[in-house]
Amino acid sequence: MVNDYFTAHQLSPADRALFVTYAREDLRNDLRAFAWGELLGIIRTPAEQRTSLENDVVSAFGARIKAFEVDAAQEAVDHKNALIKDMCRWKPDPDIAKAYNFTYDGSYWCSQNDRHALFLGMVPPVFPSKDYFRSYGQKKIYFEPLKTNYLGGVAAFRDISTGSKLILAFGSIAMIGLVSLAMVLKVSAIAKVVFPNSGFSMMSGISLAVTLALMVLIIVVAVVLMYEGQAQLDALGQLDQDQAAIRNSAVNLDAMTKDSKGMARMTAAYTMMALPDLYSQSSYPTPTPLPARSNIDPVFVLFDWALHTQTVTDKLSYRNWDNIPVDAQMYGGWFMQKITFGPSTVDSFGLKMQYLWNGKKYTLDRSADLLVVTKNDPAPSDTDCPAGPSGVSDATYLSQCKTFVAKSVMMDLPTGQREVSLAQAPAFVSQLGGAFSIGQGKQTLQVEAVGLPLPSITIDSPLPPGVTFENSSVAGAGKARFQYDGTSGTAVFADIPIRAAHDGGSTTATYKMIIATQVKIVPPTPPTVTYGVPASFTIQSTGSPRPTFSVINSGNPDLTVRPLCQMSLVNNGDGTATVTGIPQLQFTSGCAANIKADNGLSSDSAYVSYSAIFPPQPNFLDNTVDFIVGQPNSIVLKTSPAASAVPVVIQYPPLSVMPGYANRPPSWLQLVNHGNGTATLSGTPPADSPEFFNVEVQVFTEGLTYTGYKEENLLRMHVVKYPQVSSPMYGFWGTQYYTDYNGTLTLPGTVSVLGASLPPGFNLFSTGTNQFRLNGRGSNGGETGVFLRASNGNSTGTDDRWFRIIVTENPTLRIPFNINFYIGQTKTLPILTSGYPMQPLEGIPNPPGPMQLSLVGVLPPGLSLVQTDPDTGQPTYGKALLTGKPTTVGSTTLVFYAENGIQPRDVHSLTVRVTIPGDVNGDGKVSCDDVNFITARYGIRRGQEGYDYNADYNMDGVIDVRDTAQVTPYLPAGTRCQ
Repeated sequence: MVNDYFTAHQLSPADRALFVTYAREDLRNDLRAFAWGELLGIIRTPAEQRTSLENDVVSAFGARIKAFEVDAAQEAVDHKNALIKDMCRWKPDPDIAKAYNFTYDGSYWCSQNDRHALFLGMVPPVFPSKDYFRSYGQKKIYFEPLKTNYLGGVAAFRDISTGSKLILAFGSIAMIGLVSLAMVLKVSAIAKVVFPNSGFSMMSGISLAVTLALMVLIIVVAVVLMYEGQAQLDALGQLDQDQAAIRNSAVNLDAMTKDSKGMARMTAAYTMMALPDLYSQSSYPTPTPLPARSNIDPVFVLFDWALHTQTVTDKLSYRNWDNIPVDAQMYGGWFMQKITFGPSTVDSFGLKMQYLWNGKKYTLDRSADLLVVTKNDPAPSDTDCPAGPSGVSDATYLSQCKTFVAKSVMMDLPTGQREVSLAQAPAFVSQLGGAFSIGQGKQTLQVEAVGLPLPSITIDSPLPPGVTFENSSVAGAGKARFQYDGTSGTAVFADIPIRAAHDGGSTTATYKMIIATQVKIVPPTPPTVTYGVPASFTIQSTGSPRPTFSVINSGNPDLTVRPLCQMSLVNNGDGTATVTGIPQLQFTSGCAANIKADNGLSSDSAYVSYSAIFPPQPNFLDNTVDFIVGQPNSIVLKTSPAASAVPVVIQYPPLSVMPGYANRPPSWLQLVNHGNGTATLSGTPPADSPEFFNVEVQVFTEGLTYTGYKEENLLRMHVVKYPQVSSPMYGFWGTQYYTDYNGTLTLPGTVSVLGASLPPGFNLFSTGTNQFRLNGRGSNGGETGVFLRASNGNSTGTDDRWFRIIVTENPTLRIPFNINFYIGQTKTLPILTSGYPMQPLEGIPNPPGPMQLSLVGVLPPGLSLVQTDPDTGQPTYGKALLTGKPTTVGSTTLVFYAENGIQPRDVHSLTVRVTIPGDVNGDGKVSCDDVNFITARYGIRRGQEGYDYNADYNMDGVIDVRDTAQVTPYLPAGTRCQ
């Protein structure tokens, strides 16, 4: 709120800082009035248009006002009850009685022996109305504490009341459009006359007549007392009903702002909320003595219209509203004033003056170099005179304005009437130098100067190529800018004289301009590195000459002492640098650094950061281990993910760390870590070993702290005490000869087929205590399988395993010996095979197959051999398509080979004859012989004896009339075949 107040007055940051040190009571009251105006604006805004925070503020303030209203109603009831209880000795409030010339004499009741004399025709004294008691309650709760409980409360109430009067006359609930303003200045006329076109929503027709007498605070309530002269005290019972109604209903704050009495009560309540409880002068803070004016502070310019002379002075002596001498000086953007009371002085520090012009009272409020003036007692015919396009009010007679804005004001001074304005010598406040970068697009360098009024900035010398200058007539008062087109010229160092001036003075300086190739760091695409794994990436830059790189202090120890996770920044001498090294695991605050590139003319800095991840924490790929009892066993344990440059630790938990850990390994089970994500587990289980047990193993990346037990790294050991069928679990047989598969068991036992029987031609034999033979021959190629059960008859379990029976068959090509293709016609011949395996065999190392086709010979032009699926792109094993539209008549012989790893391979020759359409028999012409060639084979299908690919002209798999129908159109005209 304080910053918004400063922004509305256009105070610089330096001027704002002075407030904390030198603010006086009157300025604090001004700010309280500012906040009160904001609250009134929120109250007057419809609830649906408020923000949620604003609705919360209104609710909280309404709750406080209701508490005040309830207490005031209770005071009224108590005061009324005191009258009823003792009408003889009851006394009215002297302030209220004096203000409204009201008297009460209770001696009448003291002389009566019986109160019922009231009903015997005696005339009692006039009782006060219920409005009197309401006024009494409001005085006790709202106004009396301001004088008795708060030091400075009366002055604060006066200033806030005056401020709220201005708010209700000129205020707005909308912002005035200034940057960063959250509230509107409502305590002076600035919002009305300086920003007349800012979309204000006026709250007109509301006034607060406040005539504050320090000894009679109750006057502000503006209560109209009615002396009803009623005889019945019961009529005052309405006060009890009022009290109940107030307790049980919400306060309508908006309605209170539209009523003078309600506004007075709310203003008094707000004043108490905004003031601290200060009961003695000794506890009130002592103001800091005002500073001494400096030579650069603004001065006053006094113009005598009678003599047409001008005087410049740093001290303005005038008399305030009370005709008390005041000496004013400027300090920054503030008025420092000393008010003389005889031998004593009081100082103030603020933005306002209360002065006289033609004997009338005015308030001057400073906003930058504008003077906003408010007439204290305007005539009914006076109007607001808002600022025009020039920034000041356009009114001809400012004396007829309630409010106006001007560069100067007329004041009654001890030496006579003078026109008073403010002036400050121009001074540059922006950096007087800057650099443009060639090739970086259009660029701008700003120049700013201060002064009162704001000066114009100009130059008088030529500029480098591509540079233009916009003076204050374009950029605005107190501002100018150099603009560069981004492409013209070469590197330049130029000294440019620059001048800031207004009517009161000028200053000159030298602007140092550089046009060069600006250094710019090109942020790298953030890589991802792994802690403990060597890595490097390059940082590049633009700019000439080529810059060097360095790590700069960022104020963050982790980025300065340990930047880039202890990787090194190496200058490459060519405008690049390499970040290289091994990210250290112990530094987990982030891999980043503030990098600077500098070539002596320009520099750039960038925050370079990249992701660093921990190496993948490994887990066993398979944590189930089968060892055979009584035999040496060995297995390689593998972890996932695959081993990286960071070693992987696989170990039993150390006894020194975990002396009592569960799942300890037996003494016969050895674990050897290889450091690459694998380890060897070996041992010979004794006969008394448990059949099932678990062994805990630690698996983690070297250099990282072990994170604790993980279920997936618990080895689940199975000591097998019954026979198992040893791998491999497959065998190969042929179709021509009987073949034996000799298998073994891990322990003595027998083997049988579980469930379904063996395929025809196969038999299973036991050949020893732990051996068996599977003998047979297949009728054709293919794969089937059976479950083989191994048992020894006296164990706790059996072993059932699926055994694959694979019958291989050598390949056979199924294609004709010759085939016709016709000029200009598309045709396709399937090249088919039989045999097994046709597809790749899964799960078998180095298996035979799959079926492969190859061709020796040159295809006729326009034909191709397709061996992939057109939809999936996958190979069509054992199948191909000879297809296309030939272009040249002729004949060629192709040799096809089919092989699937089963000997012998098959070889087949195919003569491809390219002829004219309709020439089925290949004699080079189309005649009835071609038709008869087809009709002689009617009804024969592909695969049947006598089928001929050439007679099946349309290649649909059957020779019929549809084939002759495609040939007859090519017969010579008039030919009829029998």
